[in-house]
Amino acid sequence: MKKTMLLLVTIASVLIVVPGCFRREIEVRLPCGEELVKNGSFEDGTFSDGNPTQLTDLNNCTTGSDRCLLNWQVSPSARGNPVQWFQTPTPVGGIPPDPDPNERRFLDLSGATHKSPFPTVHQTIQHLDAGNYQLQFDLGQGNAPPSFSGPVALQITLVSEARGFETISTIQTDASGRLWQTRTIPLWIPRSTDLQLFFQARADQTKSFVGLDNVSLRQLKPVGDCLRP
Repeated sequence: MKKTMLLLVTIASVLIVVPGCFRREIEVRLPCGEELVKNGSFEDGTFSDGNPTQLTDLNNCTTGSDRCLLNWQVSPSARGNPVQWFQTPTPVGGIPPDPDPNERRFLDLSGATHKSPFPTVHQTIQHLDAGNYQLQFDLGQGNAPPSFSGPVALQITLVSEARGFETISTIQTDASGRLWQTRTIPLWIPRSTDLQLFFQARADQTKSFVGLDNVSLRQLKPVGDCLRP
């Protein structure tokens, strides 16, 4: 049996013991459902000759355009500050390479001007079933202070009929941590719905790089279901 399989079996059940009381078994859930975000690594699409490729709602996947970030839309609210779609190696000092050594592309949500109003990228996930989910992504900061450094912060907005309009605005990096830091957010979906995910640099940001990569949304399922072929 592989080590990873042993680990999953080991954590399948957790026993909580309270002195003077009783033992209770808690079911552990893991994010093993199918990947619901399309092109969350930002690898797929038509990358123009420039590096970075700059994206707005007017040129992203539009008729006759030379650039297209597949499955993602760019909001029209900040046309004067395009999203920057980078490819490793980048020509800009202070910007780290892609966090996955087998991949090349990622986004800079500080935009071309690095100031508010910041651009927004979003994707709609249709027919999401009721249940527990895990939203995960990599948040990047630069390595050439002071402009390219941390901390940097991201604002995430969730829009759905089931949850309404909800903004999470406290997601930020540790300035002394890694250049790419993984962040995880648990989500509860009370009933079947379409879900829109919006990502934008927080309005108070002053750094010249706010990286986003490897966006993932998966349903949390019992470990037994994850181990089942």
